[in-house]
Amino acid sequence: RMVDEKSFEELSDTVNSQGILAVASIPPEPAEPVSGDFILALDQLGDPGNFGTIIRTFRAAGGKELWYTKGSIDPWGDKAIRSGMGAQFGLNMRRFETLDELAKRAGDCGYCNFFIADPHEGESCFTCPGLFDHSVIVIGGEPNGVLGGYAPAGKVIIPMPGNYESLN
Repeated sequence: RMVDEKSFEELSDTVNSQGILAVASIPPEPAEPVSGDFILALDQLGDPGNFGTIIRTFRAAGGKELWYTKGSIDPWGDKAIRSGMGAQFGLNMRRFETLDELAKRAGDCGYCNFFIADPHEGESCFTCPGLFDHSVIVIGGEPNGVLGGYAPAGKVIIPMPGNYESLN
């Protein structure tokens, strides 16, 4: 529906809007079984721009299962939706209280290989055997990474010349 400019500005918090505003319901947690080669898990990711960028890239690469832990930002918040460009609506997103709870559910679903992305040590994500074979790949929050770790997890790195710590 068309609204006047003043009403639009009250409804939207975007500074330089393109003049279009969408309202959508937050989908419930998926009822269908877990699918795909691997699960991308975000552990206590705190920046909505990082969250959105990661899930947008994951969705563009064909990812299906995006799981996240309590302490992560609200993936349905306005900044996360904008930076994710709505990728949230194309993913099976599941929230867990803890990383241990997430790992247990993944194992129950047949995803038994567990890897933690570490910016400083681990095997290259380009050569790590089994990385995408019914695995869970966990990216931790800024600036501390995965909090508490997870004992049976392997560590992987995304090699980046120049010693960068982040892709974003």
